[in-house]
Amino acid sequence: MLDLAKGVRAQIIKETAPKVAKKKIFTMQGLRRVALWGGMASGALLIAVIASRSDVGTRRLASAFSGGRTQVATRSFDAEAETRRLAEAVRGLSADGEQIKSRLATVEQDVSDVTAAGWLWGHHPAQILVQLCAALTIIVWDACVTFAILRILGLFMKLRAPDEVLEQGDIGVHSEEAYPDEDLVTGRLDGVKA
Repeated sequence: MLDLAKGVRAQIIKETAPKVAKKKIFTMQGLRRVALWGGMASGALLIAVIASRSDVGTRRLASAFSGGRTQVATRSFDAEAETRRLAEAVRGLSADGEQIKSRLATVEQDVSDVTAAGWLWGHHPAQILVQLCAALTIIVWDACVTFAILRILGLFMKLRAPDEVLEQGDIGVHSEEAYPDEDLVTGRLDGVKA
């Protein structure tokens, strides 16, 4: 029995082809992809450097490298200066209040043409055309920007899988089947379709 198992094992090893790692070929597409990733990493690093050059960024870096021990700068409290600042703010608010009251009085006189009749009976059907043009403008804008983004991405990568992969479906793309057992999808275990 042991000889039979050894014989079967030897036969399986002999018939099974050894797995040879495929040598990856470096192509222009790969070069573009590496260049894109390198450029993005360099851009992120540049943004981090620029952010650290600001006053707040410098303080954040100092607190990060000090291990979280930060010293809060203490300022002396000047009561007279704060009182003056508060008094100026109150004067400014009272002056703004008078201005707001005069503008509100003007607006209240000009609301005679506002009705609650709605868009159809409010005698403003031109507003529908304005909104329709705005919606169409957004749709065209989105289509153009999406097309431009896809064209730029198309320079660095393929946007469509090869036909052989598409014919295989989910197994070719994800190496798994989306609905492996149709009986489980229908909820019937006897195999009868609903």
